[in-house]
Amino acid sequence: MTDFTVEIFDRLQDEAEFFDREAERTQGAQRGLKFTNNLNYEQYFAHQRPYAAVRDFMGDIGGKRILDYACGTGWTSVFFARSGAQCHGIDISAKSIAVANRTAVINEVGSRCDFRVGSGENLPYAD
Repeated sequence: MTDFTVEIFDRLQDEAEFFDREAERTQGAQRGLKFTNNLNYEQYFAHQRPYAAVRDFMGDIGGKRILDYACGTGWTSVFFARSGAQCHGIDISAKSIAVANRTAVINEVGSRCDFRVGSGENLPYAD
């Protein structure tokens, strides 16, 4: 391996370890996260500026395939899946992916979400 390759590998490993710790730190890592009947998912995200802006920009996403790069614990993918999209999320943290899978199932969109461990340097999808 070249020094550059070793440097990238070390960086990816450090990032994975950091985000694994973050996933463990969150309460949701213990049980997954679900919105209750008292809080509508779409209403919640409508007030979160980045989500509202992306949703407005993308328009109707029903039936579309979306790649959620650096998906973390999967909230964005779950949001889009609840809007009818088929979401493919990748993240470098295996523990974040485990939380994302639980979150999708708990929010009844597990069949529309595919989460995998991966990095931008080596996407786990065919070209």
